[in-house]
Amino acid sequence: MWKTLWSVRLSLLAVILVIGSVQIANYAWNTGLPNMANTVFKENSTSVYGIMTLMVLIWMLAAPLVGAFADKVRPSRAFTLLRLLLIPCFFLTLLYSEKGISTFFLVTVFGGAIVGFNMALYNFIATTLMPRAVRTTGVALGYALGVSLFGGTSPYLLVWLQREHMAWMFPVYGSLIALLSVVVYHFAKRRGRVYIGD
Repeated sequence: MWKTLWSVRLSLLAVILVIGSVQIANYAWNTGLPNMANTVFKENSTSVYGIMTLMVLIWMLAAPLVGAFADKVRPSRAFTLLRLLLIPCFFLTLLYSEKGISTFFLVTVFGGAIVGFNMALYNFIATTLMPRAVRTTGVALGYALGVSLFGGTSPYLLVWLQREHMAWMFPVYGSLIALLSVVVYHFAKRRGRVYIGD
């Protein structure tokens, strides 16, 4: 198993980045922003909960539409477009730099929609990058590393940078990883490392 995973290390790196970059956004929107709203800016917690619930409803309703879009234009194109949309999305976090529930709403709902679009697609894209012999193992390992290295640290990094008056660093970090995920994915694709038809 380890020998096979080593032979497809480019695919594994792509899986880690495909998963890790969207998990930066996922954890930032699901954990970092509401924690910042509640603890740093002392927003009304009921309003924060309501806005977060609306964001999740948008995710659930959008998921089949994102799938239909990917089926129509090809998953690789849909992935590329939606992942690149994460770059300006990360910069929306800069708008929420002081108390204001309407700004929190704007950043969470509109930025969160882009995050949700990416969440609907990343599992399939990660799966396409692994050959049949180690598909489950490779995606599981890539998921564990991507979430641990990128996603799990994301909300803490977002809140800490806000408190240290370096909030601009978070969208730069998230954008660079999102862009890297697209570049490595397409490099792997050109090298024949996409194993499920596009």
